[in-house]
Amino acid sequence: MIEMKIMRYAKACGICSLLLGLIEPAAHAASANADHWIGINKEVGRLTLYVDPASIHRDGNTGSALLLFDFIDPQLMPDGLTHYQSIETLVSVNCAANSYARIKEAIYPRSRAQGNAVKTDDLSTPENLRYETATPSTNSEAVLNYVCRAPGAAASR
Repeated sequence: MIEMKIMRYAKACGICSLLLGLIEPAAHAASANADHWIGINKEVGRLTLYVDPASIHRDGNTGSALLLFDFIDPQLMPDGLTHYQSIETLVSVNCAANSYARIKEAIYPRSRAQGNAVKTDDLSTPENLRYETATPSTNSEAVLNYVCRAPGAAASR
């Protein structure tokens, strides 16, 4: 299941075509591990932030990873009617600039990205792609710390 999600994200993402070759081997490894998510920042904003370590790829100071934001309580979509409890996000990171950008997102009604996505976003287009500098003591810093310092992440995996 995770293999299909990673491949769907990478194929639909314009700037991810380069990442596709890097992500495919990890997708196969991730699909073999049913509970592959590792919590990296718990209880910040009433959510647990997970990363899929098999999805982490680095090429010098840049890389990518698949994240899961798992909310403790259901959240309300802007339409005021639909609830969600988790967001799966493919991010691009720039370790040297201490920044990241969301590339693709899928929003799910239940925790751990379960159920059919209630919304998907492709943020990879030039008008949508926004690199943001990580803020200390936040989820963005936790992501960069984990992805940029992951064991063996100094080169493509």
